[in-house]
Amino acid sequence: GDATRLREALSEGRAAGLGPGDLAAAEAALTAAERQEAARAKLNEAWAGGDAEHLRSAIEGGEAAGLSDEELAAARKALDAEDLKAAARRRLKEATESPDLEALRVALDGAERAGLGKDDAEVKAARDAFEHEERKAKAQAALRAARAEGDLEKIKAALEEAKA
Repeated sequence: GDATRLREALSEGRAAGLGPGDLAAAEAALTAAERQEAARAKLNEAWAGGDAEHLRSAIEGGEAAGLSDEELAAARKALDAEDLKAAARRRLKEATESPDLEALRVALDGAERAGLGKDDAEVKAARDAFEHEERKAKAQAALRAARAEGDLEKIKAALEEAKA
């Protein structure tokens, strides 16, 4: 990369007898290139790790090292996706803790749009809660209908369904 070429040029310059004043600009450029290489390495490591906070820190480090917007764009997009997933997981957890069919439905839809898979633990928990609440709502509706009709057999059946 740039740092390798600059190191070679500095070595050739020293071998040719150039003085510190002649090499200062190249040494400064080498320092900047090394900072950028280190920032790229941290960015790649953080991106591969999939941890949003490490990626956020690596992006900030890349900005400080002077990496271009083009170099940082994909990492920023990945960070946005991770932030969406984290927000979707929070909404799933909140909806699961206070089961409400509509809140669960909205949270599950949001999780799907954020790219969370069906195997994600929060998605599974919310799906289970949704199915439980849906069964409960159907049983309650059946019980209300049976009571309204005054049909004892339907009331008993609805009560059995509610217990299941």
